[in-house]
Amino acid sequence: MFSTAADLNIEWDSLQDSPVTWTDCPELLHAVTAGDALALIGAFPDPILAFLIDRTQRGDELAGRTICQAFLGKLITMAAKARARGIPDALDDCLASMWLTITDYPLDRRPTKIAANLVMDVHQHTLAHWMTPTDPHEVPVPPSVALDTVPPQPPTEDLTAPDIIALARQHHWISPAQANLLTEVYVDGMSGAQAAARHSCRPATVRSQCRHGVAKLRARADEILTT
Repeated sequence: MFSTAADLNIEWDSLQDSPVTWTDCPELLHAVTAGDALALIGAFPDPILAFLIDRTQRGDELAGRTICQAFLGKLITMAAKARARGIPDALDDCLASMWLTITDYPLDRRPTKIAANLVMDVHQHTLAHWMTPTDPHEVPVPPSVALDTVPPQPPTEDLTAPDIIALARQHHWISPAQANLLTEVYVDGMSGAQAAARHSCRPATVRSQCRHGVAKLRARADEILTT
């Protein structure tokens, strides 16, 4: 766990001086780097977090990474308590949940107390995940297989994994980040280790995010097959 935290801090050291142009947010008008933005979150949490969440949902990974860094201490504490109860890869699960919480966060319905909401949602998601028995080496079900349990539909052109992922992204059923990861794993054929290396995380995090993404596709199976 702590090697992951150390790796994240090392990564942030290389990212914090990245120039940003987030002047659409008045509170970040004078923020020149990602590190500047991070330092201002504590003073203006709701407007800055709302702005960064929106940026992340539009595909700005640095915005999402800045949020994750702001909450890293809380995630480490949460993971340490879980690890003490014998849960392996707890920090990986917390980080994956944080990314997914950010990409799914409903700004229109929950525009205030965003910091508290993020922590609460991550806690609820990870707790539900930890209470669900899973094989830690489970290979996530490919998107095309995830639709096999749906009742037969009228004959239509077979949907491939790229078709399903593109359709889900087009309808905002999955985020751009989730679509990219699913494409890398299920279309490009990347291994979990390769995808983890690209995104500076662990294979367990990739598996967790893929499971979540595929679950979203399965929930939309009827719409996907009839669109």
